[in-house]
Amino acid sequence: MALSTVVKAFGAGSLTLSDGTGTPVTLAVTFDKGDFSASGFEEGLRSVAPAESRGIFKGLYYGDRGYIEGSFTVMHTQFAEGSGTGTPQEFCLNIGAYAANISTGGSVTDTASPYTIDMIFTIEGTDYGDGADSTFTLTHCRCKYDFAEGQPDMGTFSFTSYGAPTGDLALLERP
Repeated sequence: MALSTVVKAFGAGSLTLSDGTGTPVTLAVTFDKGDFSASGFEEGLRSVAPAESRGIFKGLYYGDRGYIEGSFTVMHTQFAEGSGTGTPQEFCLNIGAYAANISTGGSVTDTASPYTIDMIFTIEGTDYGDGADSTFTLTHCRCKYDFAEGQPDMGTFSFTSYGAPTGDLALLERP
């Protein structure tokens, strides 16, 4: 794919949540604020630490694996619907309409298996003449939800991705 020369803005992005079912259950996030963020991308998804001897820098070595963290905000419509389409809160927290979802990390039938989902972020490119959309998936995301009253009421999801990114960011994961 050729290098894009079109700067993208928040209107070009979309977020879809996906579970671990063979044919994944998905939910396109609506009423989002357009503020999806993810941070912690680094070469090989590995942290580095300095090696020093008596305060003198000697080099770098790889440390623990790094994890991508992020957040997104939705304008509040309701916490849970219970059946039918369901809400992002239900999807991310494995309740209500999405209580039967399967974790991307495996079964969640016991308390030893935390529920995780995949987040697919797509940046529109074809409509801008780029030839293709840019898409990446953050895998095995564990979510938290915060609610704030306001104008309008808002819900903020924060997450940590415990898997390797796929799609356009798959090159970050190295052996």
